[in-house]
Amino acid sequence: MRLAKGEVVSTLQNMIQLSGKLEQAIHVGDLPQRYKSMGAQLLSQLKRPVQISFVGLPKSGKTSLIRMMMNDASIPAITDAHVVELVYGNERATRFEYSDGYIQHCEGLTSAPEAYNAELFRVVLEMPDAGLRLRSFTEVSLTGDADKVQSLLSYAAQYSTIVVWCAEVFGADEKAYWQSLPDHIKDHGFLALTMADRQIMKGSLEARIDELTDFVAEEFFGLYPVAALQAFAARSDADNTPSEQWARSGGEALYDAVERQVKLGRSEELDRARMLLRQVPEAACQLNAQPMSVCSENTVQETAPEKSSVGKAKPSEITNQTLQAALREMKSSAEQMLEQSSGLEASDYADILQGCIDTVRDVSETLSEAAQDPAIADLIQDAQEGEDMLLLLQLEHSEASATDAVALMLQLNKEIAFQAQV
Repeated sequence: MRLAKGEVVSTLQNMIQLSGKLEQAIHVGDLPQRYKSMGAQLLSQLKRPVQISFVGLPKSGKTSLIRMMMNDASIPAITDAHVVELVYGNERATRFEYSDGYIQHCEGLTSAPEAYNAELFRVVLEMPDAGLRLRSFTEVSLTGDADKVQSLLSYAAQYSTIVVWCAEVFGADEKAYWQSLPDHIKDHGFLALTMADRQIMKGSLEARIDELTDFVAEEFFGLYPVAALQAFAARSDADNTPSEQWARSGGEALYDAVERQVKLGRSEELDRARMLLRQVPEAACQLNAQPMSVCSENTVQETAPEKSSVGKAKPSEITNQTLQAALREMKSSAEQMLEQSSGLEASDYADILQGCIDTVRDVSETLSEAAQDPAIADLIQDAQEGEDMLLLLQLEHSEASATDAVALMLQLNKEIAFQAQV
């Protein structure tokens, strides 16, 4: 699932259009006060590219994978810096940033700064490539003592959207490093075994993958063995057409997996922008959509009134079984969320919000098993609208948003319970 040139242009156009509407709604004051902080955060996300970080020990194939992703052999290998970033710029240029704050600017892409007596921390490479408006690439090389490595890991966790951990064998030390990262990084993390060709020659690749299977299932989004140099060579082939070598190198699978996450992430951000703009009547008309119900300032229970049994069809046996299954899912999760929401810490908000979203999605999927029955058609719609609202609440990461998310779940639980008793 690759972002072709036309898709890049289309996505950029959508981002610019929606960003403009959102910025206007925030500044003009059309958005309800409750949603202004959400809008500001979402606007910031839309204006930033998705940052993909390739993290690992020195000489683990990070630069080759970035060249592969960009299909550009001109990207220099820079071994002296802890961090190398590849970003959009009007002209090709290089910026060298030192630990004491000194900065050198050079025309073109280069790995050779002028001599300077201080530690080189970061190098920023600028390129006029439209794809870099959607996603940028960062290489983080884990060098130095334990404190330095932890500092670099914190840097990657703070600034990355997607992390590709590059390793030849991924040993115990690297496992410990990875486990120290927050869950939101692991949810979008890939493990690339970048010297797959060497391990194939040794006859050890299959055994190594088997050893890592359980760990990867728990800690990563996916595992991709890649012969990094061969993958780059196959992608940069002169005719630029898919080849058997491109697939066999493992590069194609990793490339498609990362691009799929970029596309999914951008789509979710654009959807959230559309949902937020539906809180503004004028924007709703422009988007050819009806305004969504809005959360109350203090509670979400007012967003959907209780359903009356008048005129409702009695659920069939199959539908009733579906309702009971959905009710069990919702009740169990709602009780857990209520317990967690007592004495919230800042770090708990994201977990509670994500738990609510996952539950509503699961319940929506359960209800869809009886989607043909008109007796629960309203519930399916309510669950889908509830998921939309939860995605907006997720932007806030506050105690109020977590409380509203739990309240929304309780309201949906109440509606399912009511329908199950019809």
